[in-house]
Amino acid sequence: MTIAVVKPNLISPLYESGEVILCRHKDNPNWLLSRWLCQQYHYFRVGGFDPNTGTAWACRKKYGVMFHIDYRTGERLYGHSFGYVSRFQEGLAVAREIYSDSHRYHIKPNGEPAYRQRYSSVGLFFSGLADAQDKSGWCHIRSNGSPAYKKRFESVGHFCFDLAQAKDQSGCYHIKPNGESAYLKRFLFVGPFFNRDYAEAKWLEKKDGITVRITGKIDRNGQIL
Repeated sequence: MTIAVVKPNLISPLYESGEVILCRHKDNPNWLLSRWLCQQYHYFRVGGFDPNTGTAWACRKKYGVMFHIDYRTGERLYGHSFGYVSRFQEGLAVAREIYSDSHRYHIKPNGEPAYRQRYSSVGLFFSGLADAQDKSGWCHIRSNGSPAYKKRFESVGHFCFDLAQAKDQSGCYHIKPNGESAYLKRFLFVGPFFNRDYAEAKWLEKKDGITVRITGKIDRNGQIL
């Protein structure tokens, strides 16, 4: 039995950091719109709705090739297909060719590459920078594909309120857009600054002669709150 679904006009709101606010399927307008598009245009799955560009990613079958559509019309935006695409963030989306698992880059809404460089991995853009991995390690890149700084890390996160997570041999901490450390202290773990004033962190402390792992919050200067 086919269940009729009226086309929703809403898209889930975003956190200030740019991440989608998730909710249950029955209350999620993205899920309702995805279901409607799949029924009307015979897609297997649709997601990654971006209200700024009116786009979403789609595929015709499970584990099939991916591409982007205009979710207002259900039509494809370009003829090329990819092994993987993400939603659009700040006007660009992550893409991977069908027969390559290690060369990733960003594309424009017309499906064209945003730059010539290729990376082992790339993330979404936040505040004009995206995390990327090359043969030397992790860094952040600009929208033209060029690295924002020379240093490489073991891992990095995306920028929230001008600070991003980073990890190297000294530990975990936050960095500025130029790759410089935001403070001297190092932690076992640091989370993103979803809130401008504090982030989650983990560190070791000695209590009564015993070393214990502490979970708490730090400010933008690395001071424990």
